[in-house]
Amino acid sequence: DAICLELTRWPSLSGEVPAQKLQDGISPWSFVPWQLNWLGPGVQVGSDQAQSITITNGGFLPVKVEWCLSEPPRTLLSRLAVGAQQRLTDEILGELHAWPTWNHAVQGKPECPFTIEPSSATIAPSSPIDFTVRFHAHLPLGHRSMAFACLYAVGVPTSGHCLLPYVRLLELQEARPHAEGVRRGLPLF
Repeated sequence: DAICLELTRWPSLSGEVPAQKLQDGISPWSFVPWQLNWLGPGVQVGSDQAQSITITNGGFLPVKVEWCLSEPPRTLLSRLAVGAQQRLTDEILGELHAWPTWNHAVQGKPECPFTIEPSSATIAPSSPIDFTVRFHAHLPLGHRSMAFACLYAVGVPTSGHCLLPYVRLLELQEARPHAEGVRRGLPLF
């Protein structure tokens, strides 16, 4: 069986996160919503605010996943600050493994004011799980903080045969029966 994790809910979208057909020259990662912000209306210093993301296991085997928070390079931070980086790209995904990561001891602290709960989980087949991303507001006022959160599947065989390209994941999504009450979403991997 293949790993078939799907993004089924994103905080800034009012409805489901639909699967989309791939067009020539377009990376499937450009379909993935990837930015959360806490600017409107803003979070008071000393408090925190949470947003939830739902991931569904559309496969037939349980999948163990872990979140990693990384510090993006200054060039990406600059592009984000001026609105020049609207989409997630293959280039970003290819580079993120080399970015410095925030260990759990500093998450939620001024160095990295973000946490994700649960930070790891095993998602049962045909089951959704909510992950809560929390921003903890610290001094100084007006300081902008950014971290890149990446969800990894753990224990994937080194052959990688269970990791399928986006087009194949779409085909499997259409062909397989879906458990009653479980929504389909945007295939991630």
